[in-house]
Amino acid sequence: MPALSSQGTSSPQRRERSWRNILAASLPARLAIGWCVATLASVGGLYASFKLDVPTGAAIVCVLGLVLLLAAVGQKIRRASESPAR
Repeated sequence: MPALSSQGTSSPQRRERSWRNILAASLPARLAIGWCVATLASVGGLYASFKLDVPTGAAIVCVLGLVLLLAAVGQKIRRASESPAR
């Protein structure tokens, strides 16, 4: 039976690993990043709530959503720069 190349295939395990490691590979690093991002987003949401006079919970959720979008865009850019030019 011939060996399959991993270049043309995308197994569910491989895709799951890539999403899990979006910012860090180790569990302690992921926890540290998560705590820092959550703290900064909470502070940013509190500040936005104060300045814009909007509900605090909604402001925090919106800031966390923006952080998620920025992480996804950053990951796409990083993958594009790592892929070989065709």
